[in-house]
Amino acid sequence: MAKKDRAWRYIICSILIVPLFILVGFVGVFYDHGENSVYAKQEWTPEQERIANDTFTFLNFEEVKLTAYNDKEILHLIDVRNRFKTLFRTAGIILLALIILILTAKQTRELFQNMLFYGGLGTLGVIVLLAILALIDFENFWIQFHYIVFPHGNWAFPEGSTLIQLFPERFFFNFAISTILAIGSYGLASTLIGYLWKRKF
Repeated sequence: MAKKDRAWRYIICSILIVPLFILVGFVGVFYDHGENSVYAKQEWTPEQERIANDTFTFLNFEEVKLTAYNDKEILHLIDVRNRFKTLFRTAGIILLALIILILTAKQTRELFQNMLFYGGLGTLGVIVLLAILALIDFENFWIQFHYIVFPHGNWAFPEGSTLIQLFPERFFFNFAISTILAIGSYGLASTLIGYLWKRKF
């Protein structure tokens, strides 16, 4: 009779997969510039679209001159890009830990079943909570998010600034909703796959 893994391995793997689902959902929305993307909903002039494209290029870790922004706006964009670097590095560490836990497991199939089911449920729980907070008062939700991610400040700009003109609150609301829906779909699919897999085998 094959030995079973301890419960802690299933719990840790189920927890670790949640931030990966969140990252995949975020990245999918951020890099989607198709006809149905959040970017397509913006009514940009040709010049604004050029500036926006330069901004995305910069945030994608490529070098580009951000001549349309003032010094404070550029510093904030540098902060955003640094947060992206931290996010991807953290995701890499989590993925490496997850791979090690999976490769050293005694019952890989059972591990995947539990990880998909409970990790999917955990993802759904986090997303439902975030969706409720965003829908109740998005402005406050967005402000608190910035306080957490950018505790040193440098993220509030006047209405006439280039950043606000290009990316108003409505843009980020649409972005947040699209991201929540994307992550929620991964969580739901993972939960269903894990549940059906556990029931079938």
